[in-house]
Amino acid sequence: MKKYIADANFFLRFLLNDVTSQTKIAREYLVDAKKGKLKIQVFPITIFEIHFALTKYYKLKKEEVIMFIKSIVTMSYLDIIDRQSFLSALSLYRKNNIDFVDIYLFSVAQDNNADILSFDKDFQKVKI
Repeated sequence: MKKYIADANFFLRFLLNDVTSQTKIAREYLVDAKKGKLKIQVFPITIFEIHFALTKYYKLKKEEVIMFIKSIVTMSYLDIIDRQSFLSALSLYRKNNIDFVDIYLFSVAQDNNADILSFDKDFQKVKI
């Protein structure tokens, strides 16, 4: 089975439908992945890049960003590296005014029964 690693712009074209020809190609790959014809892997750095682009470049509101990222992370036919930590992070991100990377690290620490080493006081403010 052919294996692909998806970059942020692959998902941005699919989610935003702003370059029609690329949206169509992305959709075809996703449909083939859903049918089990190919495998698409998504690494954490890609999720963070999507978050960055949606917030900084496209200036979307936090809720919209959460919705877009969640729509990717919940695609069961994608191989999302660290899926559960992202799902936890998105839930916490919605409730807290803390940087997405920090809330992800908090979730990973929780999932691994670990503590965060940081001088950032935001970690002490996380509401679960």
